[in-house]
Amino acid sequence: ASRAERFWHITMVERPSQLTDLMAEWQTAYLSYDRTVTSPDGIPFLLTRYERLPEEFEVIATIDDQIELLAVSGTAPEWKACDSLTFRTLWRTQTPIEMGYGYSMTLSLRSEWGEVLARTDAPLSYTESHLWVAGQVYLDERLLTLPCDLGTGRYQVSLGIYDWANPSLLPVQASPFAPVEKWVNVGEFTIP
Repeated sequence: ASRAERFWHITMVERPSQLTDLMAEWQTAYLSYDRTVTSPDGIPFLLTRYERLPEEFEVIATIDDQIELLAVSGTAPEWKACDSLTFRTLWRTQTPIEMGYGYSMTLSLRSEWGEVLARTDAPLSYTESHLWVAGQVYLDERLLTLPCDLGTGRYQVSLGIYDWANPSLLPVQASPFAPVEKWVNVGEFTIP
């Protein structure tokens, strides 16, 4: 049976959906995004968008031997000064994350010399990381605005992960044989 690439589900906030068995199946095959919307009559609804997940992922990097970066979107070689870039990353853990850990992500624009020119920091994903279920995929989506005074040169967009209780970046390994780093490069571009 074929499955839809994307679909939406809407329910009233006061009356949760009666499709709980079907929704549990959707959680294993689709990534969901929840948003509360209000009708013109002032009635709140929960709008959930589902997007089909790939059958398999190739792990891009493992952070702190705990969480895996599975996908990055939003990268493009044509970026320019003043652009606002939306980055979406997919994550999962293979083991439960201990209570007390609150993973956060920093997304940074860096010059070719490593100088941080712009950044955004926020908790990783819409679900607190200590509530993550092992094997389930979680989305992080964030906006990074490039400075309007960017001059000519080469630039990198990198991400790093840290525990909110200890703001030092956690170790990142791109493959079993790669050196341990602090940053994952998720995009590069040049301004001529």
